[in-house]
Amino acid sequence: MTDGQRFPALNFDREKAPDYSPIVHVTTDDPPTLLIHGDSDTLVNISHSQRMFKALQDAQINSEFITLPGAGHGFRGDDAAKASAAMVRWFEETLSRK
Repeated sequence: MTDGQRFPALNFDREKAPDYSPIVHVTTDDPPTLLIHGDSDTLVNISHSQRMFKALQDAQINSEFITLPGAGHGFRGDDAAKASAAMVRWFEETLSRK
């Protein structure tokens, strides 16, 4: 099974990739953003999240980037628990009314 079959979102005309990339749509009015990426992801290299985080920071967007050491694509087991806990913490700290 190819990645395009397992992950249909990856099945697109590569020449149009810049049109689809969220990094070209970052603006100063974007909402707070959380990025979580495993540093062992072989499907989507962590550099994509690193570049996205930099673009968000450059636009002064409230954003956070969390790296899960040893995690691959599609968190499972302990990695999924860590990602979920990080999301809950981030939502509570960033989006809840205090």
